[in-house]
Amino acid sequence: MREQSLMLAADDVELEAVLHLPDGVLPFAGAVVCHPHPQYGGTMDNTVVLTLCRALTERGLAALRFNFRGVGRSSGGFDNGGGEARDAAAALAYLAGIDSVDSERVGLAGYSFGAVAALAATAQVRPTTPPKALALVSPPLQALNRESLAGVDGALLLVAGDADHICPAEGLRALVATLTRPVEAEVVPGADHFWIGYETDLDAVAGPFFARTLLSGGDE
Repeated sequence: MREQSLMLAADDVELEAVLHLPDGVLPFAGAVVCHPHPQYGGTMDNTVVLTLCRALTERGLAALRFNFRGVGRSSGGFDNGGGEARDAAAALAYLAGIDSVDSERVGLAGYSFGAVAALAATAQVRPTTPPKALALVSPPLQALNRESLAGVDGALLLVAGDADHICPAEGLRALVATLTRPVEAEVVPGADHFWIGYETDLDAVAGPFFARTLLSGGDE
């Protein structure tokens, strides 16, 4: 696996990012991974973000993680979700635009606050680079836009632990029951919002989801 540090543009800010490329034959399928809340210490070096990146590269997919505006070496400042959604959209456009990645096989993942930003970004990139797969890990349910969820074009995964106080399992199941579009939902026994000690379980859910939807082309 190869890693490349880079800066990418979003609006009038620059975002610090790391591109992870697996071994194999070009071009790769790939996905962008969005980190948790910047004002609560969230960065692209978060354990869950790194777990998702490994889940991708170990299955032959590229992964792009980045710092939202105002985090690390990224310029600008926190924008209450609006600018962060544009950051995620810019990262997805960047990934889809590089020679080593197949623009027809790109996805998006977000953890906690990053899940909200990732979902909002899907509406911004449609119809130019809609993600073929979207994984929302431990999304804060009260902040999720139900209309945007229903309008996701590609495959959709919602995953949380059954001890998660930010994304309660019963609330997640109730949300899924209201959706009229296909959706995969996984509740991992024992895991809380931070996934400490359950990284392997998250890998076992997210990795196969992206491999199935981005490598094989299926969305079932």
